[in-house]
Amino acid sequence: MLIRIILNSVDTTVTDLKNLCMNEREILSNEYLLSSLIFPESNYSLYLVSHHCQPLNYFFFKNGYLLFSGSDIPTSPSHDLESIEVITTVLFWLCIRPADTDDEFFINYTTEQKQWSTSTECLHLSYYIADFENNDSHNHSDAYNFFTQHFKLYAKNHQHEI
Repeated sequence: MLIRIILNSVDTTVTDLKNLCMNEREILSNEYLLSSLIFPESNYSLYLVSHHCQPLNYFFFKNGYLLFSGSDIPTSPSHDLESIEVITTVLFWLCIRPADTDDEFFINYTTEQKQWSTSTECLHLSYYIADFENNDSHNHSDAYNFFTQHFKLYAKNHQHEI
């Protein structure tokens, strides 16, 4: 599965998306904002937005610039879309590194996305994610605390269709 930035079926650059897509302020005022992971000490943030039965949309910002966005990441139907497990699953896919998979995965990555995938920040987040997902890890509680202190759930007009 390739994670690609797509806008109106046209690949575009991070700069173009910054001008064409929502910025962080607009996302925070979106009535369908579900949850976020915000890491102010590192200047990156992840937002999940969903409207009723529409696909889950994600927006990942680094230093105020939109680095990844889309609705192409699979989530478990057993998890509530507003759960910390769902947002860490999305983050897992955004933290895949070159050593984790073959080069084909990164073929449509922009220069900025490739830089992110090889950064120490991405590596550290991937360690936290692995420990968070593994209940038997001796670092699981540290990872759980790390994510819960940065996790925010937005209780705005959410009406889920059944």
